[in-house]
Formats: sequence, structure tokens, C-alpha cells
Amino acid sequence: RDWSSDVCSSDLIEINKQAEGEKLAVALTGRLDTMTAPDLEAELKDALGCIRELTFDFGGHTLTYDQDTENTVFDIGTDSNTKVFFKNGSIVVTEKSTHVSYAINVNTDHDTETWQSKASAASVTIESDVTITNPNGGVIYGGGNTTINGGSFTGGGNSALINNKGTLTINGGNFVSTSTASYASVILDMFGTGKVDIRGGTFTSNNANSPTIWLYNPKGTEASSIKDATIVNNATDFGAYALELDAAQVTVSGNTTIQSAGFRAVAVFNNGTAATDTQFTMEGGTIIGGGNRAAVSVQIGGTAEIKDGTITSSSSENSSVAGVEVMSNGKVTIIG
Repeated sequence: RDWSSDVCSSDLIEINKQAEGEKLAVALTGRLDTMTAPDLEAELKDALGCIRELTFDFGGHTLTYDQDTENTVFDIGTDSNTKVFFKNGSIVVTEKSTHVSYAINVNTDHDTETWQSKASAASVTIESDVTITNPNGGVIYGGGNTTINGGSFTGGGNSALINNKGTLTINGGNFVSTSTASYASVILDMFGTGKVDIRGGTFTSNNANSPTIWLYNPKGTEASSIKDATIVNNATDFGAYALELDAAQVTVSGNTTIQSAGFRAVAVFNNGTAATDTQFTMEGGTIIGGGNRAAVSVQIGGTAEIKDGTITSSSSENSSVAGVEVMSNGKVTIIG
């Protein structure tokens, strides 16, 4: 490539492409900033029109994003026939990049009045050898089918770590949000059209203003599932749920642990306007509440069915704290 002589080699981005039919593999190494980002855009512009499978391979290296002019690093379109893969390396968004809300943005059309997702988008797969760090925002905003097969992901700022608008499948990984803002959960599924299936992984926050995982899906009809996962909210303040369900159906099973250090671990609500009632089903695992509160709270018409598992409170202040509390027309059935 013919690089300008006044650019240091350490600042360059290396871009190598390999095309095969409707598949394109892009190997990336280096730094994306106001000088090098146009090079990547130019390299991909002509090739993307007929591509149905796009792979970003970092070759075991780190791609550093260091500019404050855009709100995302990778902006992916709404074509539901497109599959995008990220593999083998790291994406690091620097502290300088304060406007980057999400490292990966999967464009999704919305109803302008209800903010519900209207159209499916590209499918995204993040492999287990990927690390993404964004200190001022989240990892991915997704409206299609998003699959995360492991890896390590850290975010902050005012964004959820993963803002799901379609179908999200997680097969392990470590997910950490340092945000204390409202709606800045590790996983936020709000006004989406799909479901969330978690099959392993650790999800950690320290946020009294937003649950670690928050599933609020008034349009969806498919049940979500959580199995063999660890979900923790380390905040000791009032309101620090680890898992909140509102207009969502979720089954928890396997070796799942859900814990809040300072409040109820699980909240089951029903807002009364959803296409489906809120249903929490526990088939195994452990739920631990804190802060002199019940571990599970079922309220406002929500329903819970406890088949198996352990529910307890870590509170040392009051030995009479209930494992499960029922209020405001909530309903609980204990089978196991």
C-alpha cells in the first residue's frame, strides 16, 4: 500500500482481503482513527454489495479505535441475508473515544412511536477468541440474530453492554459492565422481537440503577432461557436487581447462580400491556438475595413456578427474610 510518508508505521492499519464467491475475509491489524478509518471504508466499499458472509479476522492482534467522531466502530446494515463474523483478537476502544456508544452496531429499523424493532438485521457471530473493551459504551447493539460463543467483554459509560433487539444466544464468556447509569445493564432486551438464550457465562455489574440482566419484551412471544450461568449485581444500594423480568418468559436451569449483594436477586413483574404475561420458571440453580430483602420478588401480576433449586438470602440483619415474596397480584407455584 502507498502510505503517506508523514505517517508513522505504528499508526498504520493493515488491511488484507480474501474473497471467495459471496464470502469475504478481512484481516485487520493496527489503529483506526481519523486518518486510517477512511482507508478501511474505501477497501470495503466496492466489495460489500454482493457479499453475504463477512469475516473480520484480527490474526491474534489488537485493533485499537482512537477517534471521537463516530458512535460505533463497526456499523453493520439491515440486510438479514448477511452473516458477519468476528474472530481471533481484540477490539480496544480508547478513553479518548467518548462518543462510541457501541463497538458493533447492527442497524435496526424501529417504529418511531413505540421504539419496537420492525425489521430483522444482519446475523453477527463473535467467536470465543475475541476480547472487546469499550470504557465509554457497550459492545454490541443488535437487531438480528446475535451469537456470542465466549470471549471477554467490558463496557461502561451510559450504554448497556449488550443491547439486544432480536435473538441473542450466548454460549459462555465473561461480561462486565462498570456503568452505574439507568438502562445500562450487562444485557438489556427492551422493545425487542426475539429472545435471549444464555448457555453459560459470567455476567457482572455494580449498578443500583439497572439490573445486571433486564428482559423487557412487550412484543415478543418466545420464551428465553438461562442455563449454567452466573449473574451478579455487586451494588449494595436499594434497587440492585441481578435479573429483572417484565413482560418476558424465562426458564432458569442447570448450575445457574443469580445473586444480588444489596437487594432482591430476581424481580418478576408484568406491566399489563405485553403480548405475553411474565413467567419465571426455576428448574435448578441457586438464587441469593441480599440487603435484608427477599431473594425473589413476584409483583404486579407476574407469575413464578419453582420446580427445583435453592433460594436463599445472604442478609445477616434479619433471619426472617423470605426467600420468595409475593405482592400486588403476583402468583407463585412451588412444585419441587
